[in-house]
Amino acid sequence: HWNFARTLANPPALARGQVRCQHEGREYKLFSRGRAEVSYVVGEFHWQVAVGESCQVEDYVCPPSMLSREVTASEASWSLGEYVDGSAIAAAFSVSEAPPKPIGVYANQPNPLAETLRRTCRLFWRMALAALLVQLAFAFLLASETVLKEQLVLSPLSEEASVSSREFVLKRRARTLLVRHQTDLSNNWLELSTALIEKNTGEAFVGEQEISHYQGVDEGESWSEGSPSDDVVFRAVPPGTYYLVVEYELGKDSSQAVVDKLEVERDPVAWSNFVLLLIFLAIFPLVARWRSAAFETRRWNESDVSEGG
Repeated sequence: HWNFARTLANPPALARGQVRCQHEGREYKLFSRGRAEVSYVVGEFHWQVAVGESCQVEDYVCPPSMLSREVTASEASWSLGEYVDGSAIAAAFSVSEAPPKPIGVYANQPNPLAETLRRTCRLFWRMALAALLVQLAFAFLLASETVLKEQLVLSPLSEEASVSSREFVLKRRARTLLVRHQTDLSNNWLELSTALIEKNTGEAFVGEQEISHYQGVDEGESWSEGSPSDDVVFRAVPPGTYYLVVEYELGKDSSQAVVDKLEVERDPVAWSNFVLLLIFLAIFPLVARWRSAAFETRRWNESDVSEGG
């Protein structure tokens, strides 16, 4: 790994024990500290170097930059390093051979996955916004319509165990027709067979369901299981005059009659596909974030200071 460093004339102010510092509007975090000693000298320096000299060094990183402080008994000096690719170093010194490949993740090495994460997040929000606009367009342009509201009484003493609704008219084809059963069922179960019948042709659509709802108090804690309401959906229903025939079997856990508030809605707006699409789209930024975080984990595994310094 390579850095191009220059001495800082205006170093940041740093208090003893401080693990973060500011420089030119960027925050740097302490990455490593220790004592360095000169064991051998070769090359050209702009200060006098002697074997045996030692200093306390600290590195603060904000990729791709690194602030380094060297402290001796007589002075403290700062330098700012910028991470550069080895090929740039080779080109600067006209070295024809390829530089050695970097090993591991260096302290201020730029995260190559950070930009991927930013692009993926931007794309996610754009696609999520587009999906929301499409969903809202369906909600407003293809508005749903309630075509029937009726209250039925399901008696446990009834011999026929069947009730019929009023007639209602579908003026045009329904992509979906939702039949909602909202009951006051409590501590009992109910089996329903809901038949949607066209008055003139006798064509029928049948849906079966089971509803159960139990509740109580156990050792001072309230509990509830199941739900007193449920829906059945019929698809591609042609226009016509319809009515519902509800055949039922009521459990013996309770002798009370059940009130069923029946509601029929044409082309209700379904949000489930929109939610599933958002979940699918969210996979990509989550994976990108995980990969970027894994790179940062590899970086900080090389640090010799803890999160708190």
